[in-house]
Amino acid sequence: MYRNIFDILKNTSEIYPDKVFMQIKAGVGYNRHTFKETYSMVLSLGNALSTKIKKGDRIAILSENRPEWFVSYLAISHLGAVAVPLDTNIDDKKLLELLRDSGAKLIFLSKSFEKRLQGVKKSLKTLNCIIFDAPEYTKLLKNKNNQRVLDRKPKTEDLASLIYTSGTTGKPKGVMLTNRNFIYQLEVGGKRVDINSNDVFVLVLPLYHIFAFTTVFLFSMYIGASVVFVNSLKKNDLVMAIKETNATVLVGVPLLFEAIYGGIIKRLDEQPSWKKPIINALKTANRTSIALFGSNAGKRIFSEIHEAIGKSIRLMISGGAPIKKEILIGMNSLGLPIIEGYGLTETAPVVSINSLQAMKFGSVGKPLDGVEVKIIEPNHEGIGEIAVKGPIVMEGYYKNDELTRKSIKDGWFYTKDLGTIDRDGYLYIKGRKDDVIILPSGKNIYPEEIEQHYSGSSLIKEICVFGKKENNNQTLHALIVPSKGEVKSRAIGDIEKAIRQEIEEYSSKLPAYKRIMSFGIVEENSLPKTSTMKFKKFEIKNSTISKKLITKNDKATKMSKNDAIIEILEKVSGKKEVDMESHLELDLHLDSLAVAEIISNIEDQLNIKIEYDINARLSKVRDLVEFVNKHLKNENTIEKLQYPEMQDQGIPLRADFDEDAREERLRWLSGKTNLDLEHMKGKGTDAEKLKGNIEHYIGMSQIPTGIAGPIKVNGQSAKGEFYVPFATTEGALVASVNRGMNVITKSGGANTGVLAEQMTKAPIFTFKNSEDVIKFHEWVDKNHHKIKEAAESTTKHGKMVNIDKYLIGRRSILRLCFTCGDAMGANMITMATQEVCNFIKSNYEIEDYVLQSNLEGEKKVSSLNFLSGRGKKVYADITIPRNIVKNFLHTTPERIATVAKNSYYGSILSGMVGTNAHIANILTAIFIPTGQDVAHVHDSSIGITTVDLTDDGNLYFSVNLPSLAVGTVGGGTGLGTQKECLEIMECYGTGKSRKFAEIIASCVLAGEISLAGSQAAGDFAFIHNKFGRNRPK
Repeated sequence: MYRNIFDILKNTSEIYPDKVFMQIKAGVGYNRHTFKETYSMVLSLGNALSTKIKKGDRIAILSENRPEWFVSYLAISHLGAVAVPLDTNIDDKKLLELLRDSGAKLIFLSKSFEKRLQGVKKSLKTLNCIIFDAPEYTKLLKNKNNQRVLDRKPKTEDLASLIYTSGTTGKPKGVMLTNRNFIYQLEVGGKRVDINSNDVFVLVLPLYHIFAFTTVFLFSMYIGASVVFVNSLKKNDLVMAIKETNATVLVGVPLLFEAIYGGIIKRLDEQPSWKKPIINALKTANRTSIALFGSNAGKRIFSEIHEAIGKSIRLMISGGAPIKKEILIGMNSLGLPIIEGYGLTETAPVVSINSLQAMKFGSVGKPLDGVEVKIIEPNHEGIGEIAVKGPIVMEGYYKNDELTRKSIKDGWFYTKDLGTIDRDGYLYIKGRKDDVIILPSGKNIYPEEIEQHYSGSSLIKEICVFGKKENNNQTLHALIVPSKGEVKSRAIGDIEKAIRQEIEEYSSKLPAYKRIMSFGIVEENSLPKTSTMKFKKFEIKNSTISKKLITKNDKATKMSKNDAIIEILEKVSGKKEVDMESHLELDLHLDSLAVAEIISNIEDQLNIKIEYDINARLSKVRDLVEFVNKHLKNENTIEKLQYPEMQDQGIPLRADFDEDAREERLRWLSGKTNLDLEHMKGKGTDAEKLKGNIEHYIGMSQIPTGIAGPIKVNGQSAKGEFYVPFATTEGALVASVNRGMNVITKSGGANTGVLAEQMTKAPIFTFKNSEDVIKFHEWVDKNHHKIKEAAESTTKHGKMVNIDKYLIGRRSILRLCFTCGDAMGANMITMATQEVCNFIKSNYEIEDYVLQSNLEGEKKVSSLNFLSGRGKKVYADITIPRNIVKNFLHTTPERIATVAKNSYYGSILSGMVGTNAHIANILTAIFIPTGQDVAHVHDSSIGITTVDLTDDGNLYFSVNLPSLAVGTVGGGTGLGTQKECLEIMECYGTGKSRKFAEIIASCVLAGEISLAGSQAAGDFAFIHNKFGRNRPK
């Protein structure tokens, strides 16, 4: 048996002299130290300090995890002194208190804590300091004259560490642990846990906590394993370190493993729907294999998951706090076993631990060999206080004999933890004795048990349960941290309501006396915890946090309007008396579409960027205000907040339908576009200006026009963000397309382009027989240039680009193909075709002709036009990130793909040309206010909408419109409101028709996306019922 901790290093350095013991990232590589090198540094440092430090002196360590921490501790052991590891998170007052209480003569610290110590040191004149990063420290390590072994010979019963712990009770206690306590842990614990000299431990937990100190530092040194220091809990840093060092053992607290498991589950959820049953079946099969044969094949079955985390990891050890049973089971089924143990600082620390070979999920395993555990005064359920006896139990509390006598009786350490032992000797932890809630009925409630039950909800990330007196009776209360990831994935707007529903559901599975009676929703990191992430319930119960509880009858607290952002929100929503507790949906009647728009508007108004995945978290005005304030970037932004009149408002008063709201929207749009919009405001149209557009004029048919946007377009001709007018009496259409626009803009914009354009007319000519038709076609080919001259003689803008010839018995159809500049061109090509017919009749013998044969398919559905195009052949497509599908369409890419696939089947059966959801809706609503020939919606709306899942789980969406008949000059485009509506999109006049076509295609894409989302989410009928359909009274 070893005498002290230094002896362990000495022995291991002789067995594995050249093996790497410590490694830490340094630039692109790692600084590595072998056991021999470490031993040499420890000898040098210990001997250099031997004249200043006597056996039994207290030496403190205040540093982040680093190799110097190991070296300094081992040097302290070599000197026969007592190490005092200090929590790096304590404040200066507490630091001074602990240094005084311990009587530390020397402190090792890193450079990052030097300034903090300067203030403390003024009150501790005799305290000496050694800074790891200073040149003096390096000299001490390299002094070859110090390479001798001191004759201090610390004994097993000598103190090795004085560790201060506040635990969950608040007041720091100095726990005195001997060499014997630690050495027994190593000799016995190593047999229970499957670790060996080939392992590489990942050190992420702080060394000042005994869990990491013993299970990583001491165990690795004891067995000759390596340690890699990782001073970051960021996933990428952790994974990189594992992969770069081929780490095999990860020691952590439950939150670390919950994060890892959550990432895995997210990855599995993003798999194609056909894969998920296979994955679940494989997990079940592996669990069966483990249970029957003790063989875990998860690493082979789920190799991709292991590769993502680091395929070298073979074992995980969890301690410090209870871990959820479902995480243990889930990780184990994936070939990532986690063994859970139980311990305390006072027991150095491990009392019991599971083994891979005989694991019981939910239990903390059997006590270590030679360690006795008993339950004091068990109740009818077998639950009582856990007492521990054996070589691992501390000497006592430093300078506190009274507390030591209360805690250790006849060699038994009374832990104040509650638990029970099953018939196989496995220990189960139920909570803390001090935290037990005794109800008026006499029932004992163990908060950890209740917390574990409600933690089964994926919506609850953390829950702290405690008792609170109401009318002199104890009732169950909870503080809950919602899971932000789950809030996002479910696209939850009212978090409070959702949590309440979850609590009600989980409460139904419990006896009435175990149910939570009230709860509060708190921010992440607002609940005080110990270094192993246990709740400090003594602080929580006495803090203001615990006062903010919500019962079923509570109402939101009203607050004064003291923030300029609220003024912005009032203008955007059109609601008065908005306060910080106003709920965006319940109080302001803003659905998810409106909330998304408001967020976009605030981005514009304040010149900030709000990430897409934030929106699902915003349920109340408070959430929005706090989040926006975090994103204030510069003086200009702050100035905008101070002077709201400077702000560029988004579409205002969108939920209101009165005349004031209409006028406010028009004022906003006029300012946004720098247009007067006088006709939109009500100016009439002079009748004489309507000549050529209407006969027998008697007045206007008023069709309501709304505005939607912005929509971002990344086109060949249309580039930027555009607001688009829609004229319709179909409720829900503008809101639906607007949602699609928001999705497109949030996803980076629609890619668009005009592939080709031609307008066609097809006169038909009659001859004696087919042979004459063939001869006629030969003549047309020879005289093509003359026919072209005849056609183009009637127009400045039209160009004839091709003639297609068709033989039908004794008849010939010539399909004349024109480009028409920026006009739609129907009248233009009619005049040109008539001139062609005149030329043919004058220069070739025909029996008869008709100007239009219907082959052109004008204002009709035509398979020919679907394939070859008539008008502008335009496309729009986009890849929508998965999270945006979830947050804004409230469904998944897989579900939308399924809806699209089913739509294809119906399209085939119906015999329709192409396949789409409602292209005609969007075209009609844009054609009317922009002066297009509305009848051309018939032929323009043929198209194909396609939907595909990408390899990375996102959603690809596209529309192809082969026959879009639109123009930006001529026809009705120059009339009052029609011209203004085109000007809103910057599409009036020459050179704008391709841009207009691309914007239309983008709007069609938006409409198709939104409708597919509604059908996939199952709210299609609800939305129509909500937004439209005036009912007869």
